[in-house]
Amino acid sequence: MDRQQQLIRTIRERFESELSQNESLYHPIDIERVRKYEWQIKRYLEDCDNDVEQAYKNMIKTLQWKQSFGVHTLKQSQFPREMYETYRIETETVDRTGRLTITESFIDQRYYAELIPFVQKLTVFSMETLDHRCGENGIIYIGDFTNTPLANLNVSLARFRVEVLNQYYPGLAKKILLINIPFLLKPVIKLIVSFMKASIRNAVEHGDFETLKKYIEPELLHTDQGGMRNKRILPQDCSTMQQLVGSDGLTKEFVDKWCKDNGY
Repeated sequence: MDRQQQLIRTIRERFESELSQNESLYHPIDIERVRKYEWQIKRYLEDCDNDVEQAYKNMIKTLQWKQSFGVHTLKQSQFPREMYETYRIETETVDRTGRLTITESFIDQRYYAELIPFVQKLTVFSMETLDHRCGENGIIYIGDFTNTPLANLNVSLARFRVEVLNQYYPGLAKKILLINIPFLLKPVIKLIVSFMKASIRNAVEHGDFETLKKYIEPELLHTDQGGMRNKRILPQDCSTMQQLVGSDGLTKEFVDKWCKDNGY
């Protein structure tokens, strides 16, 4: 048994002791993952340079946050197809090595205060779903800022995203590609990147559509990103915006306005 495996065993034993007193603070899915998959412990050790005490604390903090936030209660049906279409969110493409990617475009992501709790849940749902699918292999995040107006970027929401990634998903983002950032957005993007911890910040790469082709085959890229694919790959089991009236404080009046603003 090498040193890291010994540290993993130490953390597992401490976690079992914690469960004997505070099992209700943790979701059964997370308990099973810690028991079954080394990566669910190893990721915290790697993030802390094998500091077993800090790794254990970070893991416990993450698992308790997942339980309190209700991460494992989130379902695809809570999020509307129209939002995936408007934000151009796709999670089924892979890079040249087979690594999963998540892509979104900001050109039509208009800011609505009413949607903040909703978008926060979508962020967490997407990270958790991809994290479970990819495991140790991680993902590539692609943010397409082509022709994005300054008003579309909300710093507080971006900071929420970064903090979730910083604290609760170590090792998830292997590469972050920020594409076609307009001149006026560059100071804002620089600020957002500064919120990232060093290990994530080092994964950031700025570029254009040709940069994307270094990582992803043109046949797999949408035509909006200089690729050859016309059809969008949207998730199954989505709701519609109208079906979500009443959830997360969404009123009929707001949903009607959102649909009108976004061409639905």
